[in-house]
Amino acid sequence: MDDIFAELLAAQMEETQHKLAERNVVDLLVHLINSGKVEVIYTKSGKEYLTHDQLKKEIEEEIVAHGGRLGIIELGPIIQVDMSYIQQKVSAVVNSASNLTLLGGEIISSYYLDGLTEEINQELQDAGRIAIVSLAQKFGLPADFLRTAMEERQGTLLKGKLQGNDLYTDSFVDRHKHRVRGILYGLTTPTPLHSVVQIHQLLDTLVFTQAKELMSEGVLPGTMTGSDSRAIYSPDIFSSSQHEAVQSFYTQNQYIEYNSLKKLEISNPKLFLKQKFPDGMDCKTLWLSNSAIDGLHDELEEAIATNTFLYATSLLPAPLTDEAVSMVLSKCMEKFKNTAKQMGSTLAVSNSYIDNAREKIELVVRKQAEEDAKKIQEEGGGAAQVDNKDDDWEDDGGKKGKKGKKTRQKS
Repeated sequence: MDDIFAELLAAQMEETQHKLAERNVVDLLVHLINSGKVEVIYTKSGKEYLTHDQLKKEIEEEIVAHGGRLGIIELGPIIQVDMSYIQQKVSAVVNSASNLTLLGGEIISSYYLDGLTEEINQELQDAGRIAIVSLAQKFGLPADFLRTAMEERQGTLLKGKLQGNDLYTDSFVDRHKHRVRGILYGLTTPTPLHSVVQIHQLLDTLVFTQAKELMSEGVLPGTMTGSDSRAIYSPDIFSSSQHEAVQSFYTQNQYIEYNSLKKLEISNPKLFLKQKFPDGMDCKTLWLSNSAIDGLHDELEEAIATNTFLYATSLLPAPLTDEAVSMVLSKCMEKFKNTAKQMGSTLAVSNSYIDNAREKIELVVRKQAEEDAKKIQEEGGGAAQVDNKDDDWEDDGGKKGKKGKKTRQKS
């Protein structure tokens, strides 16, 4: 089509005795259009025609003329053709160009975003920090789209860092990191990071990442549990104090209660003690040292050797319940099942002591039985003597009766 127009134009410009009149050209063009040999797009005025290639060219020129950002609806009054043709051709233009994006009815070019980034960078250097949301509102672009554009140009056109939904200069980030280091270094107890942010007016988008960086660099002695706003920083000085306090009490007393560890902010006392003192024993409410168990074991061995008994309660830490004492005693008794017996929760008795006690009891019982039998026998003989006396009494009574009879006779 362009070739035809070029030829027509050349023919018109050529100096010749016979030239086509404008009317002839129009008639010729109408004939070509009606025959389907030429496809054109009518302008709204109806006085002009556009080919599809010309429409594409004009759209591309308008994009450049508007600095790389142009609303599709703005092309209608400029090109003066129906919007349906413009929309179709815009899609074709965007699809064929890698540096163009169709976003919410607007054509956005990469060189527009480059210029926008330079403008944002200048503003960032002055402010030190800018929120993506505020930039999105200012430039009328979606926040996610703008964030992606800044992320692609970070380190080149954008001299700063993108963290979360905020832009920062390198100097701003460094100053903030030094503040984080100083504040966290001064802590002596586990502290939630959100509290640090609120008290010292730090940026929550930077604190967690910078704290992790400082710990990995070895300049911040501590540990972090949780993540982001739920993270808790625990300084090593607190952990070492915990361990020293636990170690000291455990060594001196041979046990430590779980409640005391909770007061030291140890969330899982049983697991903590199991890892720190693996040879100890869980006794319901406390962790008992192996030395206390060995001590009871030695006392039990001596009791068996000396044919006696022991009360485990008096040999173990006072906080142990009878149930816990029974558990410990049962563990120690495993080696002495054939030489001693556990009686109740706290008493252990050697078999020899039980045998001796049985013999003594048998002697006492036998002696008592003999004494009782003798007594019964003696009491039985005494009853026979009484009966004889009764007999004598009856004889005497008879004699007395005779005397009475004689008495009566005398009278």
